[in-house]
Amino acid sequence: MPHSQNTVTAAHSGAGANPEHTPSAPQVTAAQHPDQRQGWYVVAGLAVTLCILFGTTLNSFGVFILPITNSFQSSNEQTANIATAFMVTMTLTMPVAGWLLDRIGSRIVMASGASRNFQHCVL
Repeated sequence: MPHSQNTVTAAHSGAGANPEHTPSAPQVTAAQHPDQRQGWYVVAGLAVTLCILFGTTLNSFGVFILPITNSFQSSNEQTANIATAFMVTMTLTMPVAGWLLDRIGSRIVMASGASRNFQHCVL
């Protein structure tokens, strides 16, 4: 009877099993699970970029309607078409931006977009 108890105990505890065939826990590296705070830095950077983009283009367009109309001798309708063209262009390029974000990554895409926006604001 004591022998059968030892056998059951050994079977449940895994004693006598070949150590080469036992599954080991997968090794996790830091590159596979980056610090989750980095994601919030990306979100903050995107928020600032979008605020600058919309603040300097679409949201401030009303301030510039009268000077643009006077400079180009255009009607209000023609001047308002500038904002429409901006929105249509932005809408058409959003799928391309999403594709680039999937393929390249957010850091490169947003950094290049922010630098292009800065260049356009300076010009």
